Amino acid sequence: WVSSPENYGKNLLIQGLSAKHPEINIYQEKVAGAGIIDLYLTLPGGLKAIIELKMCGCGYSSTYAISGQEQIIHYQENSDAHVLFLIVFDGRTRENGSSIENITNIDSYTIYNILVDINPKVK
Repeated sequence: WVSSPENYGKNLLIQGLSAKHPEINIYQEKVAGAGIIDLYLTLPGGLKAIIELKMCGCGYSSTYAISGQEQIIHYQENSDAHVLFLIVFDGRTRENGSSIENITNIDSYTIYNILVDINPKVK
């Protein structure tokens, strides 16, 4: 898990979305400007969404996780997506679930931040 957390998480997310919502088209590694979108979704009715995946904890800093917000804005500016999601796999043993807001507004962009608790020391 730690050697490739974002890829592992992406595969699990794709499986879950595909099983629960087969009407959603999921594209991996779509090029947008000077970067590659982790997941690009098209939904019925024409809604398009970008999902950027980041890791926090287990050697990955919270600064690294938050850097996904700048990435996702760049991707949105170079695509026709409407909704932006930053999914952070939070493996911090201390401060787990803290310092990342659920919704972030940057300029005219709204980013939905979702923390997934993968704390290795569950009580």
